[in-house]
Parts: sequence; structure tokens; C-alpha cells
Amino acid sequence: QLVGLPTWARSAGEPSASAEPWRAPSTASELAGWGDFVGRVARHFGTSVAYYEIWNEENISDFWQQGPNPTEYARLLEASFVAVKAADAKALVMYGGLSRNDAGFLEQTYWALNQLFPATAVVDHHFFDVLGVHPYSGNRPPDEALSKWVYRDQWGTMDENFLGIKLLHDVMAQHHEAWKHIYIGEYGFDTSKWEIFSGVADSIRAKYLSQAFAAAASTGYVDALSWYCSYSTPWNDASWALLKGSYPHWTPTLTFESLASVPNS
Repeated sequence: QLVGLPTWARSAGEPSASAEPWRAPSTASELAGWGDFVGRVARHFGTSVAYYEIWNEENISDFWQQGPNPTEYARLLEASFVAVKAADAKALVMYGGLSRNDAGFLEQTYWALNQLFPATAVVDHHFFDVLGVHPYSGNRPPDEALSKWVYRDQWGTMDENFLGIKLLHDVMAQHHEAWKHIYIGEYGFDTSKWEIFSGVADSIRAKYLSQAFAAAASTGYVDALSWYCSYSTPWNDASWALLKGSYPHWTPTLTFESLASVPNS
């Protein structure tokens, strides 16, 4: 996952990467610096890296500090794709994991790419090979699809049901790219209160995990599901974790045991 504009690529006077780690390129020179950075990384790893995910949750201000902008992300995605493919034509470029099933933001990115790069957008499959998403559903089960959680935001349709991943695939299909697959880079449940949602007991969370993996596998176009998160760190609360305690004295939760029983397919 490539995220965060290096300090050396930032315009003079801009905050450093340590001060504002989620600041994205906002000028032509910064975008060129980002492309240089991506190219350096891809050349360094050569053929040992199969996937490069471009940014993280670019549709929310937490991770796109200037404020989310599909057009700006489109520019970043194109520059990244060109840099990666120049270094390793076989490496796959992943659209950065969207926060929830933000079909509107994805659609607006397609629109921007077609406008900005009319000669190459379609030929280069809109500059991504795999779609990333983090389809969190609060404390609601992954097999539940309620219309109250589908609504219009500033970009278009947002679906906060886990199964809203189908809506994202539909957007790709509308652009003749139904062959593209989805990578669920984050999904999980907090055993404590999270945002407006009450916590999910570990025993219930364990059932939700099995349901989520089964639902994802049944689509035929989800390549993988990465559960959030394995263990607590300064950035990952213990209430989300599959393992309790700290290394080397971890103990498994019921959710961990549920993950261990998921078929390896």
C-alpha cells in the first residue's frame, strides 16, 4: 500500500510527512514527485511485489487531508499506474481501499479519468486492475442488506451494507470492466462502541466473520478478505483484535478460532 507524499516531494512550505502523513499531492510538481516515488519503489522491488495499492480511504478527509476529491485521486491513480507498469508490466495496480461501498466516488473517478485522459483511460482500463474496499457495516451482520443504509452523498450512492460490494462491481461493469475483481482490505467489528454503533460481543463477531467470508466467496469476484485486525498496536485498538494480550502472550478470541476454520479457498 503506497500512501503519503514523501517530504522531499512536497512543495516548499508545506507540512512534512511526519506532521501531515495523509496529505496528498495537490500541484503538478508534487504529482510528478509522487510518480517518481512510486517508480522508485516498484523498481526497487522488481518482480517480488505482485500488487500495489494506491492510497488508503481516499474518499474521506481522515486520509485525504485536503478534502476528498475524485478528480485529484484520478490524477494520482493515473500517475501511479504509469509508474508501476513502467517498472513491472505484470504488477497489478489496486484502486485504494474505499471507506465503505462508496459507489458515487468510484463513478466520479471513472468520469474524471475519461475527461482527463481521453486517449488512454479506456485502453489502460482506467488505470487500475483490482478495486480495493473496506465495507464496514457498523455492528450489523454482513448478510444483512437494509435500504436505510443506502443513501445519496455528495458523490452519488453510498451503500453501508457489507453486500454493497455488489454495487461497486456494478459500477465497473457499467464501464465494461466486469472482469475486474475486488480486494476487501479491511473488514471487522469492534467489541466496544464505535462511532454510532454499540459493540459486538466476541461470540457474535465470530459468527459474523464466517458469514462475511462465505458471502465474499460466493460473489465469484472477491479475491481476498483481510480481517481487521490481528492484534493491538498503537494504531489498532485491542477491542478490534483477533488476539488478546500482547506478544508473546497472545490468547485467541472466539473470532480468531472462527477465522482458523474458514476454508482455505
